[in-house]
Amino acid sequence: NADKIAVGDVAVLEVWDVFDVPPQLLLYSSEPGDDIKDVVWSPSGTLLANTGLDHTVRVWDVATGDLLSTLIVSNDPVTSFASEIDVTTLGAAWSPDETRLVFACGDGTVRTWDLIATTEPETISYPYTSNVLYRHEDAVWAVDWSPDGRWIASGGADNTLRVWDVIEGEMVEVIQTGELIGSVAFSPDSARLVGVVVARPDIQ
Repeated sequence: NADKIAVGDVAVLEVWDVFDVPPQLLLYSSEPGDDIKDVVWSPSGTLLANTGLDHTVRVWDVATGDLLSTLIVSNDPVTSFASEIDVTTLGAAWSPDETRLVFACGDGTVRTWDLIATTEPETISYPYTSNVLYRHEDAVWAVDWSPDGRWIASGGADNTLRVWDVIEGEMVEVIQTGELIGSVAFSPDSARLVGVVVARPDIQ
């Protein structure tokens, strides 16, 4: 309902009511892991997910502030472009029905987490409820799930913007951008996609 804002920092997650004067802190936690990279609201606004440098994805109950589940992500030598690279979790997005999360990884993979199997508070490790679906040739920075639930978009350091068919598990489009993609977003009708190009000092 657009009255709250979530903020992630180094090992701190906060939720603020932005219409209170002064703004009211509704949730504070020092347990979200090391250096949060992304914080995303679920479509209903009842849950939060965060990613970070500690190779985890965490899901929170906004009303109670409880940590519901933690996914510890490990490197997958079969699908990763370089098995020795740490699996930092970067961008994330919810499926429209809130049953799954998609998240971007530093090892070049795009992965999904089925939350139906983790309704009770627990800490789990990949690949128990996480699937490596898609692969880039360098770190993936950003992902989005289309509002109609059919498509996942991803972008990253391999200078591509990719679209994947969720049902078939296949890539349907790859756009060579020539620059790192730092953010992606579908339009509300799922018909269009925007990608944000990030300029890098090492690219002339």
